[in-house]
Order: sequence, then structure tokens, then C-alpha cells
Amino acid sequence: MQFFALTKKGMDHEENEDSFLIDTEKNLFAVADGVSIPKGGGEAAKLACKFLSENFHGDLKQAFYKANTKIFKERIKGKCGFTTLTALHIGKNNKAQLCWVGDSPAFLVREGKIELLTGFEDSYGNVLLQAIGEESINVHERVFEARENDFMILCTDGISSVLSLKRILFIVLTEKTPEKICKALVKEAEKKESVYRDDKTAVVVKIT
Repeated sequence: MQFFALTKKGMDHEENEDSFLIDTEKNLFAVADGVSIPKGGGEAAKLACKFLSENFHGDLKQAFYKANTKIFKERIKGKCGFTTLTALHIGKNNKAQLCWVGDSPAFLVREGKIELLTGFEDSYGNVLLQAIGEESINVHERVFEARENDFMILCTDGISSVLSLKRILFIVLTEKTPEKICKALVKEAEKKESVYRDDKTAVVVKIT
């Protein structure tokens, strides 16, 4: 695999509330978008990536539940807030397991076409219906076979809310490497005018 990640603070934030995970030993990748209100989302995003890696032992969905339990306990103590979490594991025989809570999307680019892998079950308009840090969560899951030359993109809505599927596909096909794709996604999202200038994070994985 080839992979790269990039994050940049949004102009309307005092600090970057996004986090990402690249665990090369476990072939585990993730993005987390901390919820701004109430406070503590940035810390929740960091903890989500940390606890996910620590609790992943082959089953990504179970790792989500274990990580959430720990973050819930930290939130009750007043040490963090809420966050989204979207994660990808590439296992044996290129079996890909994708899990998510919240609205940070994942995309697959294969043979010149782009597909949204995640759903919108956890958001309604601009309202987040579910996030990591709640007492009880429902982890969404998708399992598929990763193929040679596939690109998988995990990102926060600072990118996906301002760039169309068509534009993301164009960037992937034009830039061709995870590093160049990440940089182009963040750069183009920065240029787009938006009411809310959010943090921007992208993780790109290519199967070689």
C-alpha cells in the first residue's frame, strides 16, 4: 500500500479539532472530526484515534465500541467532548473493513469511478444525530474486497462539504499519488468560499 495524511486548521477555529490515524503495523487508518459545541471535541478526536489503535485486535467494529466506552468515561469526567470517527482496516487477502460513527465520509475510486462508501444515517442537515462519546452508539460497517489500484479516501466534512464527488474524482485521477491527492484536496477546499471555514483532514490509501 501507499498512503498519506494531511490536516489543516480551519480559519474559523482557534485550534484544529480534527485528528487522523495511520497505524502501519495494523494497516489501520482513521479520521476523527471533533464536535465544536460543547467544547472538548478536539481532545475527543485525539482520544478516538488513540483508543481505536490500542483496542484494535482484528475486528474494527468491536474496537469502535471499546474506544467509545473509554471516551464516554472521559467525557463524563469533563476531559473531552464528542467526535465523529471513520476508520478503515486492510486485512489478509485485501479484505477491507470500514466502520463509521458520525458524518465523516469515505470514498472508493476504482477504474475511473468514485463511490461514497459511508451513509448519512448519523446526520440530518447540519445536525449530527450520533457521535463517539455517547453512552450508547450504533457502529455502521461495510466490508469489501480492495483491489489493485484502488484509492480509498477518508476525510472530514471540511473537505467533503465544499468539494463535489466529481471534483474529488478529478483530483484523484490527476494527482495519482496519496501525498499529492491529500495536498490537492486540502488546497482546493481552502480556496472554496464557505460560510463556515472548517478544519480539513484527508487520509488517502492506494492498493499497489
